[in-house]
Amino acid sequence: MESTRVSMSRRRLLTASAACAASAALPALAQVNAGSSVLRIVVPFAAGGGSDVIARLVADGLREALHETVIVENRAGAGGNIGAASVAKAEPDGRTLLFTPQSPITIAHLLEQKPGFEADKDFAPVAIVAKTPLLLLVNASVPANSMAELVALSKAKPNTLFYGSPSHEFAFTTELLARETGLLVTGVPYRGSAPALTDLLGGQIQVLLSSAAAAKSYLRDGRVKAVALIGSSRSPEFPGVPTTEELGLRNFKVFGWFGLFAPAKTPERTLDRLSAVAVGLAKDAAYRARLAEAGYEPLAMDRAAAQVAVDEHRAIWKTVAPRVSAKLTS
Repeated sequence: MESTRVSMSRRRLLTASAACAASAALPALAQVNAGSSVLRIVVPFAAGGGSDVIARLVADGLREALHETVIVENRAGAGGNIGAASVAKAEPDGRTLLFTPQSPITIAHLLEQKPGFEADKDFAPVAIVAKTPLLLLVNASVPANSMAELVALSKAKPNTLFYGSPSHEFAFTTELLARETGLLVTGVPYRGSAPALTDLLGGQIQVLLSSAAAAKSYLRDGRVKAVALIGSSRSPEFPGVPTTEELGLRNFKVFGWFGLFAPAKTPERTLDRLSAVAVGLAKDAAYRARLAEAGYEPLAMDRAAAQVAVDEHRAIWKTVAPRVSAKLTS
């Protein structure tokens, strides 16, 4: 009888102890689960811009595919370097990603000695998921309706054509185009595409590289003209604009891409899983439609393909950097 009481008491004690231990463990377990269930995508530019718009479409796709909470956080400043640096220093567990156009990854180190990170060492490509058609625009009053005519005009009237530089990427692309065609233009820095477009419309600058989405309404009402499309295939929306390849620039391999990057040392399995999901977004009709509505095109470049694109752009931009540094002060 006594042994039965002892046994029951011991059972109650063990049960109570186990319950206490479980209760004590619950907060810690909840913290771990809560932390691991949130995927944070950092956009190093302000809300409402192209990077932010695409990032939120990508976040929606990842949220649905991974069945996890995915949030987008805008950390703008220093041409994208502040947000990029924050991801470079994040825990490499696949829970913090950078979504960005290429400038912080392929250009920042060419213009600044200390951007706050080493892009080639601090990031691992996950996927490149979208691109933007880039058009070379001229004010409607400029007496040139083709790239050849614009080059001829710049040589006939040197120091009269100015182009807007709303970002490092656009400045580098414009200077590469100028180098390859012989176009003589002078860069004018701008804080964003909107003020640069305003000055193009007003005639303060004559030339501007712009996303097709931003230029669409002005092209339709004839306030600007497009003389070239960066790339190898014409845009269905602007079929009359020749590509750089058609203009004879067959080695002009740059394009305006947007990609996902993780901190270096993120586990390979995690990178592969994220890459597969991100690349798979291009197969989703709703994603493609929303992307097209915003003026962008889907891409499905996995980790390996993204790394090739990054390396190619870095090599090209390295040859352009001296021109940009000499022409632009910021």
